[in-house]
Amino acid sequence: MTLHYLPAATPAEPEDKPVSDDLPLLFRTGPLEPVAEAEEREPWQGEAEALAEAAAAGRRAADWIRSLPLAAGAWI
Repeated sequence: MTLHYLPAATPAEPEDKPVSDDLPLLFRTGPLEPVAEAEEREPWQGEAEALAEAAAAGRRAADWIRSLPLAAGAWI
């Protein structure tokens, strides 16, 4: 098995240096730009049914996880 380690953390950047957009959120040190408010949108055809089906699948998965036998003191 091959293990891959995360890169070392980057040193802190000065506060006046702009935040680079190409860095993952994990490595950003300065303030982030606020996210624009989402505009109202029309639901696509079948969206409500798809969301209801996904919610039901999530509930079934949660029920299945809860039904698994656990060893004494085990935590999931």
